[in-house]
Amino acid sequence: MGSSVALSEKQKSNFWQIIRGICILAVIMIHCPSGVSYGVGSKEFIIWLSIRQLINFPVATFIFLSGYFTNINKCQSNCKMYVLSRGKRLLIPYLIWSVFYSLVSIVQTVHSGGVINWKGIIYRIVVGKACTPLYYIVVLIQLTFLTPMLIKVISKKRMLRRFLWLLTPAYLVFIYGYNISLGKMPKLYATFFPAWFIFYYLGLHIKLNSAAWKKNIQRFGKPHLVILAILLSMAESFLLVQLGCDSSFVSSQIKISSFLYSTILIIYIYKRKECTESKDKKIYKISRRLLLWNILYPLLHFDDCRKGAL
Repeated sequence: MGSSVALSEKQKSNFWQIIRGICILAVIMIHCPSGVSYGVGSKEFIIWLSIRQLINFPVATFIFLSGYFTNINKCQSNCKMYVLSRGKRLLIPYLIWSVFYSLVSIVQTVHSGGVINWKGIIYRIVVGKACTPLYYIVVLIQLTFLTPMLIKVISKKRMLRRFLWLLTPAYLVFIYGYNISLGKMPKLYATFFPAWFIFYYLGLHIKLNSAAWKKNIQRFGKPHLVILAILLSMAESFLLVQLGCDSSFVSSQIKISSFLYSTILIIYIYKRKECTESKDKKIYKISRRLLLWNILYPLLHFDDCRKGAL
């Protein structure tokens, strides 16, 4: 697709591992100190907000890869077993880390002389808020339960298949309306599966109908479209600032331009998945530089690198 040179299975795996690694580095950067503390309109805020738009792709890409690497045959042969098996692989580590972070919170509360809110702790474990990044696992669990139905829809039901593309855009309309009217984000806005559904759905679609997607991938998987989408994302973020929207929404991955950017970038990455070995080395060098930056930056700002926004 991106090249006439066919990669071995190992090389293809290495390519996607590099993409995953770059996404992990982007997540680390997202959770580093923000520019909100400098004040809206300051030079530091503008620089931070611009850079933030560049790295607003990792969660969407992870969700896409989760859909793309779904074991279709296993799901179709025994969907109940598939859901239970995948759900268990997600739920066990999720509970372990949720309990761990909850225990840390309890110890901190006791140490400070506060009262432990057991209902609040249980609630945070259930909704993926024991630690900020854990919401992602809750999203994947929801999508896992939907997977057998989605595969049937994509394979057989044409009308419903088209309708489902509107689910995430409709959810975005709700988020925009909520934020513009109330000046804040709705609770658990990133935890409900409609926020990320379109990327999982895209991954399943390409997995099941790669030949049918070939023309669209060639058409939209172009670097100048990626750059255009980045500029559009920056423009929207500064427009939302002028409209008085919440800073977490302005910088969020969950907005129209960020989703457009993520979609085009995902298509471009997919197009390049059969790149030559020399280009693989270039990507490796880029990821290695990003790794060095993401190791040094948190060390230099250790006290501030505690919380991050979506």
